[in-house]
Amino acid sequence: MADKKKILIDPVSANIVNRVAEGTKIVGEYRSNGGLLLQGEIHGAPLIVSDGPLFVMADATVSGEVVVHGDVYIFGSAGSARFPAGGLDMVVHGVLHVASTGETFGSISCKQIETYAGCRLNSAVATIS
Repeated sequence: MADKKKILIDPVSANIVNRVAEGTKIVGEYRSNGGLLLQGEIHGAPLIVSDGPLFVMADATVSGEVVVHGDVYIFGSAGSARFPAGGLDMVVHGVLHVASTGETFGSISCKQIETYAGCRLNSAVATIS
């Protein structure tokens, strides 16, 4: 049996200082100075995360225009089949990690991508320098 890779979340070392709780829905511009733990839903116009990662948890959804100056961890949904072209235009100035429970739609640009067995990529993904 193969060893499964695990993603550990350490809020202190990852500089996660912001949280959008489960049941919260934000539509419009949202800027996060420091890492963001997303447990609810954000449709960014734009969503900008600076100085830390974005964690999209299992029941969470991020869509719209998204720019992250750090890494992104998708355990939930990035974009949606409900929206034209997936409803996502995401730029990740770091590594995009898509966990086994993660699903993506839309357009994603990132420096690197790491996928885990079982993830669902329904996105056009391009690498940037």
